[in-house]
Amino acid sequence: MSVASPFIELSPNVLMNKRVYAVDDESDSLELIQAIFKNTGAELSAFDSGRKLLEAVKNMPADLYVIDVMMPEMDGWTLMENIRRIDGQLQKPILFTTALFSESEALSLSAQEKFCKIISKPLELRKFRKVVAELLAC
Repeated sequence: MSVASPFIELSPNVLMNKRVYAVDDESDSLELIQAIFKNTGAELSAFDSGRKLLEAVKNMPADLYVIDVMMPEMDGWTLMENIRRIDGQLQKPILFTTALFSESEALSLSAQEKFCKIISKPLELRKFRKVVAELLAC
C-alpha cells in the first residue's frame, strides 16, 4: 500500500523536532501513520513489535507514542506499563489505536487518563491530527 501525504497536514509548530515512536503489527497501519507524519518536522520511527519499540525507548525516549492495542507478543497496555517504568516517561503522551472499541468506548477510556488517548480504527485523519495536537499540548 503506497500512501502519499500531500493531503495530510499537521502543524509543523506542534511536531517540529518531536521524536515519535509508532508500533503496529499491521504494515498497512504503519504506512498510514508514516504518511501522516511525513513532512511535519517530526522524527518518526516505526516498529512492528512492542519489544522493538521498548528497546528503542531505553536508548532514546520519544516525545509521543502511537501504539496499537492488539499486537502479538506484547499488547499495547503492557507496552505502556513498560514505557512508564523508564525514567522520564511517566507523563509522555500515548495515543492508542484500536479496532476493538467503538468510537464512544474509545472516547470514554480516553477521558480517564490525561496523557493517553484512544482512537478507533480505521484511522480518521482529521481526528488523528486533532488528538496528536492535544496530546503534545499537555
